[in-house]
Amino acid sequence: MTELENNKDGNRVLDTSFHYDKVFLATTALEDFWDITKPIVFLGDWCLRYSRRSVWENLNKEVLDGIWKDKRKFHDAYLYLQEIYELLLKQMAELLDEVHEEHHNIRYWRIIIGPWLFHYLDVLYDRYLCIEQAMEKYKYYDTIILNEESFVTPRSTLEFVLLSVDDPYNLQIYSRILSAKECNFKKKSYNLTKSEDQNISKNNILKNIKRKIITKFMHSIALADANKSVYLVDPYFSNKSIIKLFLKTKGKVKPIFTTEEKLPDATPNQNMRNCFKNISLNNDKFQKIIANYLAYDIPYVFLESYKMIKKESFNYPSKPKAIVSWVSWYFDEKFKIWAAIASEAGSSLYGVQHGGTHGIDKYMQSMDHEIAITDKYYSWGWNYPEFHERIVPMPASKIIGRNKFKKNKNNNRILFAGNAFPRYLYRLQYPTNNHMKKYCDYVIKFIKSVNLAYQKFINYRAFIQDYGLDIVKRIQNTYPDLVMEDWDIPFQESLMNCKLFVCDHLGTVHAEALSLNVPTILFWDTESIINRTEVNGYFSNLNATGILHYSPESAANKVSEVYDNVDDWWSDRERQSARLEFCDKFAKISPNAIDEWSNELNKISRRI
Repeated sequence: MTELENNKDGNRVLDTSFHYDKVFLATTALEDFWDITKPIVFLGDWCLRYSRRSVWENLNKEVLDGIWKDKRKFHDAYLYLQEIYELLLKQMAELLDEVHEEHHNIRYWRIIIGPWLFHYLDVLYDRYLCIEQAMEKYKYYDTIILNEESFVTPRSTLEFVLLSVDDPYNLQIYSRILSAKECNFKKKSYNLTKSEDQNISKNNILKNIKRKIITKFMHSIALADANKSVYLVDPYFSNKSIIKLFLKTKGKVKPIFTTEEKLPDATPNQNMRNCFKNISLNNDKFQKIIANYLAYDIPYVFLESYKMIKKESFNYPSKPKAIVSWVSWYFDEKFKIWAAIASEAGSSLYGVQHGGTHGIDKYMQSMDHEIAITDKYYSWGWNYPEFHERIVPMPASKIIGRNKFKKNKNNNRILFAGNAFPRYLYRLQYPTNNHMKKYCDYVIKFIKSVNLAYQKFINYRAFIQDYGLDIVKRIQNTYPDLVMEDWDIPFQESLMNCKLFVCDHLGTVHAEALSLNVPTILFWDTESIINRTEVNGYFSNLNATGILHYSPESAANKVSEVYDNVDDWWSDRERQSARLEFCDKFAKISPNAIDEWSNELNKISRRI
């Protein structure tokens, strides 16, 4: 065998001069599904866990390129999947009415199944294109697929999303696509345990207890008829703000804090599921895959468990004046059914922005969905001609009531808020999972480029989920003494107790920091974002004033330059002007925020 070749990054790759009948195609990071006795082609970077590099780094291998590097291809896929979504939603709505012996408008089913459907299409299309890319490059290949006996059906939308960012369920998807190739691939079994969200900190538990007390108190006063009230469901207001809104609206506005759903396992009802084998789509290869798998993949909550969840939704007020929510539109199945029922009964639905990329990202299906299902949508300051009257710019609810940043001469911390994207794409939105390796390199480059005298002050706060990327391990291998901040420290507390805030991604925390006037340095790779053209001027001003940078080295040099004189640098008139201009559009702040919100909510309560 000839020696392995090196690519431009120094990684060993498949030696194409070696003669072989077949390569082995690895679709997963699960090593039991690899055959390293053959030249091995990894379907993507997700197969190669950093913590397992001793196993794979010296293999005769190739790692296929990510499929979303071409932004034009991404754009075309976004539009293509939107068309399929609308076509499929209409047919599924009719079939769900038939299966459950009900009759609803399409908005009803859009509210209930929409979040699962657009995630499902994105996931399936991404996996399909990955396989197609491999097939184009390698005509002869072997692989190991998952035995059908190990396949699972998700219970809910949330469980589907959690499963779709992990290895076993993706192996199931790839195995299905590959099994249609009519090849005699070896099969193995694997226990695909149901996924559960484990990220519950002590702070969240305490916060939930406080909110239950507030809710019980407000609902017991009953200053307004329950069915004529405006309900804020899982609001992104502080507890103090909620109390003020309750008093200023004379009890017409009440919060509802939902509890985590524990959905039982269900037994497939083949009669129900067989109805979805009649889905009629166009005849391209991908849409045939959807038609073949849909009946097996629909979560139990929309079929077998639907009646049970619907019955539980009757515990909510039956005819509220209006329902206002931030994120419950996605994964709270009981809430979604309640909101859908209420909308058909005449209740108004209102959405509220809950993240810092809304109005900035050019492609954002989640925001499109929120606007499509609600009567009005409250942004953090932006509006665009295609939305116009449906968008109402308001002060960012998440920031109302926060204490402004105060200088502390004894504070020397540089708070560095990191990010993470799932190894597997779960939603068609930039940045994609293809950008993660470069992202990790950016973090290391930034730390390395900060003046050695200031590196010791960096507190790195990793994203709450790592998705198997081993980001902290990567950093600690290079900088073992770097301070890693624990998530038991609330972000708001940490932000208020730093000298300088650094953020390496476009998200929510950068908007919070800028709105609270925390000295901030931002940096990210322009290739990892696709923003609306209307945003370019605001970013240009942040860049011109040294707040925003487009390389880790530039950001690090700015940290080193201003660290000893942060306050003077940050208070510069032009810099503050750029900050305020950005916040007014994308993180709106107001000294009269509570009055503005109470006036708006009072208007809702008075509408006929």
